[in-house]
Amino acid sequence: MNDGPLLLKVMKEEPVNIEAALSCAIKVDAYEQSLVYQGTLTTDGRRTKRRSRTVYVVSVQYDADHRTAVQRRIDELQGMLEKMTICIAALAARSGAADKGATAED
Repeated sequence: MNDGPLLLKVMKEEPVNIEAALSCAIKVDAYEQSLVYQGTLTTDGRRTKRRSRTVYVVSVQYDADHRTAVQRRIDELQGMLEKMTICIAALAARSGAADKGATAED
């Protein structure tokens, strides 16, 4: 192991055999890599300052007229969906009847 800090961390665990030492080294390395990925640790082991992030909030209040218009549009779309469902069912029924007629003639 050429990594002094990693070696020190493994030695602190006092592993009983080489397998335990390897397991400890893998865990410590994985933990460090997850901290690097999160941005709380640099690749050379130094801690980074947490950066504050600006959060913007958009607040919109809808009036009753807007809600009514939205509800009207929802009702309109539901009506269109019901009509399309009926049309599709009718086409499927016609297609099924045509298929039965074609097989009867064969």
